[in-house]
Amino acid sequence: MIPKIIDLVLNNPPFIEMPFGIHGRAHANRVLLFSNLLVNLVKEEVDVEAVSIAALLHDCGRQNNGHDPYHGTNSAKKAIEFIEKHNIKCNKDLVYNCIERHCPPPKYIDNNPTLESKIVGDSDKLDRFRFIRQRAPCNSKFLEISESLTLMDVSARVNGHKWRSFH
Repeated sequence: MIPKIIDLVLNNPPFIEMPFGIHGRAHANRVLLFSNLLVNLVKEEVDVEAVSIAALLHDCGRQNNGHDPYHGTNSAKKAIEFIEKHNIKCNKDLVYNCIERHCPPPKYIDNNPTLESKIVGDSDKLDRFRFIRQRAPCNSKFLEISESLTLMDVSARVNGHKWRSFH
């Protein structure tokens, strides 16, 4: 079922309407790659469908490549519209949470984050190596699950860099 859902997301709006810029389709595909690697590294059961959909659509509601504090919420709403339009049977609340939490709006409180939302958030953060020459590259201090640390080298290389410890 997962390959069919991924194919559906990749070939329809809002994914195909995403730009090719910093937060576009290439970034979303790398977040999917990192999230699937993490799903296989963690020892707990994970809702792979929710993680896959959230990884690909986590920035679909972004208005620009700059500061956009509500893009998590906007992207989550668009993802739910997509799920409902295509009658996808999945945990919509979990997809929404994963997407919204990766960039929470002001005053957002989540005292009990799900493993899935941590996976999507860390996967997004792992792709920050594309900003290596800027002021906010990937920083291991911001990763939430220990398995994410094992992907630092992979992330750096995917983005064309050699990894050096940021501890």
